[in-house]
Amino acid sequence: MARYVVFEPPAGNRDPLPVFLRDGFNLWALIAPPLWLAWHRLWVEALLCFAILLGVNFWMVDGPTGPAFASLSTLIGFYVGLEGPAMRMAGLRRRGFSEMAAIEAANIEEAELRYAEDDDVFADAPPPEPRPAPSLAAPITFRPGPALGLLGYPGRN
Repeated sequence: MARYVVFEPPAGNRDPLPVFLRDGFNLWALIAPPLWLAWHRLWVEALLCFAILLGVNFWMVDGPTGPAFASLSTLIGFYVGLEGPAMRMAGLRRRGFSEMAAIEAANIEEAELRYAEDDDVFADAPPPEPRPAPSLAAPITFRPGPALGLLGYPGRN
């Protein structure tokens, strides 16, 4: 099962449909990180990744550090493969999209169905009341508790 994160577009967007993003490793981002980032319109990240890969390959030309720098380019691909979906989510948040749900599903079609079913169930429900902001003037109290079962409770042997 994969995890899909659902983003609703801001009001007045030309495409009112939600965006479903799979939160997991992406093989294409491992193979070609700058191209994958540019494909998903993450321009700054794509340029930064391209500049880093260009610098790594420039320093890899001569010298005994060549193999180490070759592994660095692979590590950059792994980083983009793992963190690429998070970069896409941050890009959507910057564009005004709001995160609505996280759904576990086998594929995107199932995630869309689950989201549509939940959306229909809560369509008649009143909106939740906003929570009050936490007060900074409230005292912070420390209550000792169990530490992963390694220590006993206070007052007990």
